[in-house]
Amino acid sequence: TVHPNSVRNTVLVAVFKAGDSIINLDTALSQYKEQVTEVQGMKWRDWKLRLFFTGDYEYICVTYGISGASGRHCCVWCLIDSADLKTPPDQRKKQPELRTLQGMKDDHKR
Repeated sequence: TVHPNSVRNTVLVAVFKAGDSIINLDTALSQYKEQVTEVQGMKWRDWKLRLFFTGDYEYICVTYGISGASGRHCCVWCLIDSADLKTPPDQRKKQPELRTLQGMKDDHKR
């Protein structure tokens, strides 16, 4: 579909009303682990189901283990250094590497 995140293509599964602490998030999200794995492999009317994890910046940072706005690598999408954010994109010496779930997992193990 052209707009996978449109209202017509979105189903809200859970709402979490509590502080964005690691303990609260683990408690709230751990109950969905098996269901998420199961749903990701499903199809509906020949459409593969895809799940998107969303929330505000603080929530995403806590969930993925990113240090937040004051951190060295504060972007949730790439590994740009916070100092390089001040340089216009067309003047940067190299493009930042994109973040991956595997990269975050590897960083967590260190």
